[in-house]
Amino acid sequence: VGLAVGRRVLGHHTFSSMHLHTATALLYLAFLSGGDGLRVFRPSSITIRRQVGQLGFATETEWQYAGGKRNPLDPSQPSRTVEASGASVRLFEARLADGSRSLLKEFLGAEARAIGDRELAVYRHLEEEAGGAPDLSVGTLCGHMISDEAFETRGFREAWEASFGLAVPPPAAGRLWLIFRWVPLRTIG
Repeated sequence: VGLAVGRRVLGHHTFSSMHLHTATALLYLAFLSGGDGLRVFRPSSITIRRQVGQLGFATETEWQYAGGKRNPLDPSQPSRTVEASGASVRLFEARLADGSRSLLKEFLGAEARAIGDRELAVYRHLEEEAGGAPDLSVGTLCGHMISDEAFETRGFREAWEASFGLAVPPPAAGRLWLIFRWVPLRTIG
């Protein structure tokens, strides 16, 4: 299976007959069925079209001091601190082999990976309880993948930069990606 980004090809497949959007990273589709009913996608199984956003989280800590008293005027004795994570999850629009649109969530770093693992576990539990894919209003999880060593190759990184520029750093190997069915925004009116 070849891995291509933009119009360059890495591997032994060619995609010259495919029209590729300027900001498209093509990751040729091939997926496996997971034991839990959700598909386990190979990193080579997604067409990444564009970044659509990013998410972060904050860790809030309540402080308690010996003796139960703190000086409210002493900055070294806060009652609460909040630490922002910065961007921890990147969101991408993608296409699967059948042409359906998908939303990818890439989890960056160990803390974000733990959140992604928990989210995947919740979806697995909901699917198990429903006896199949649950009808959820929060999003339909199609499957997941772990990025592999192909993401670390020089050719992939050069092709990624040509498609996305320097503003969107390339993905790294070993990251968890959750793959959701694309649901367009709808207005009431």
